[in-house]
Amino acid sequence: MQYTLVVVDMQPDFLASLACKEQVKKEVRKAVRSNNPIIFLEYKDDLGYYKYKPTYKDLVPVGYDKVIKSKKTEDSGARNVVIHLNKKKLPKKLKVCGVNTQYCVFETVSNLIRFNKLDVTVVAKACNCENKNSHERAITWMKQSGANIS
Repeated sequence: MQYTLVVVDMQPDFLASLACKEQVKKEVRKAVRSNNPIIFLEYKDDLGYYKYKPTYKDLVPVGYDKVIKSKKTEDSGARNVVIHLNKKKLPKKLKVCGVNTQYCVFETVSNLIRFNKLDVTVVAKACNCENKNSHERAITWMKQSGANIS
């Protein structure tokens, strides 16, 4: 199955990323084995108050030519994703994972569905936030907004 994997904010600065890092790694390996593109969204403070570290290096497959790293300055990375989907003619069926479920993952997924009518599957076990209740609530919200949950 052709899809684009979207990995949201898997950066060391987000503590929640540690708990789902291995699951995200599995999703990255699956995408590579299936020869599917991967978009790594990275949060960047555009005001310059804090310099966020890039995506964990061990998540980014070395030598794989279907990797895109894209910096975003707001919770939603939907705009970045859509630009790359259209520019590079990537599959518009999406799998999404990363952190923080209740902020950046939720905003990205809901905007991809609401404004772009894309087919989005959230890999729940490869997402996390610092509070289990917030994570579960965000997964429910994404499902209610039209996302598939796996």
